[in-house]
Amino acid sequence: MASPTSSTSESFGQFASDLQKENLCVKIDFPVELVKQRKFWPNSNLSAKFVSEYISIFFPADNNRSDQLRQRTEITDAARYITNELLENAFKFSCTRAKQPVQMCLYHYSNRLVITVTNTAHTNNIKSFRSLIHDLTTLDLTELYVERLEKNLDHKNAYSSGLGFITILINYNTKLGWKIEQSSPESDCFLVTTMVQLLYD
Repeated sequence: MASPTSSTSESFGQFASDLQKENLCVKIDFPVELVKQRKFWPNSNLSAKFVSEYISIFFPADNNRSDQLRQRTEITDAARYITNELLENAFKFSCTRAKQPVQMCLYHYSNRLVITVTNTAHTNNIKSFRSLIHDLTTLDLTELYVERLEKNLDHKNAYSSGLGFITILINYNTKLGWKIEQSSPESDCFLVTTMVQLLYD
């Protein structure tokens, strides 16, 4: 994959653009007024817990079937971690001057759960984010994980560390994709949609 370049709208990685409305099961908007408040950020964990409990209804399990119980636990635990990671990033790095809420959507299919989180990002962060996407889609993930750990990046550089994304790709049966859009030519904020497809098989 070539290194990302600027345009009005770009997609990277394994971004599925054919999601069906009938598969949409959850849609939540987090108002920008709340997202701007640091005390609101821990709510990402509460929202992730809700997601894990909600999707468990799609996996009825017989208490005597250890395989069913194991599958449900693995999927709900993965969904909770992934959702929390995506929302944490979205809350922390949303553009403070933007008016758009952070939006989370869940799409349930027979073979996968699709989680999308859309947030704004200041143009100053977009260059490093594009570079991160390039690394995630072209480099060996295990080596990249070790490299990022060794750098011991501080909080200011967390947006470009990508440790959460790398963990999602290494530890779970997932596909990641991103879409970056500039809302208007005069705006210094971009819309960033991160998509994680959690495969059931």
